[in-house]
Amino acid sequence: KSHEEANALADRLMQEQGLEVDIEFYKHSHFFYQGVPIENHKTFLNVKSSQTASRINELLRKNMQPEPVALAEGEILRPSNAFNTLFLSFHATQHYCAGLSLHHLCDWAILLRRYGLQLPKEVKDQKLIDGIGAFTYLCNEYLGCQIPIDNPKAQAIAQEMIGEMLHPLYVNNCPHKNKVAIFIYKLRRLIHRNRLQHKIISVSFWHEFWQSFLIHLKKPESIFR
Repeated sequence: KSHEEANALADRLMQEQGLEVDIEFYKHSHFFYQGVPIENHKTFLNVKSSQTASRINELLRKNMQPEPVALAEGEILRPSNAFNTLFLSFHATQHYCAGLSLHHLCDWAILLRRYGLQLPKEVKDQKLIDGIGAFTYLCNEYLGCQIPIDNPKAQAIAQEMIGEMLHPLYVNNCPHKNKVAIFIYKLRRLIHRNRLQHKIISVSFWHEFWQSFLIHLKKPESIFR
């Protein structure tokens, strides 16, 4: 079956078992199976966030090349090392706008130590290459990896990244109670994070602003909290 058919089939099977499946988000459906949250993805990435994301999503499809690996008493299909390298790195860059976490760096370090840096040769976006270099530089410095990085720009971005991870200028939970102060804080946070993210991926501030506006429009109670 095609990817779309398989995605719809999984949702239908869950519904037949009496599970509530949330299908509102275009990127993936969402449900809980035995208490575990599951995201059933239609696309690998948030393809509506930028043209770059859409291009990388297609590149990920081409680099899937799954192979069976043993798991417990059976086996699963694992995507190629090139796929995992590209997915983990780009996924982390997209999270930079929402606040990059240390677990993104730990995920990257595990991949580097197991498989090395295997970026698909089709990746030409210099901003993304700089971002990947920055992640790798931090893993070398703090998490015991040994991947050669000769990219001064990536090293400069890395210093800004680790500062944002450990001591972010703006946090996800707004510290203010006044509605005007909350709005100003959130707007400044969006501008700040967009500036950081723009160094490692081409993103439009106005696109991010519009996406944020639409989210708050659907859930207006989230604006001032």
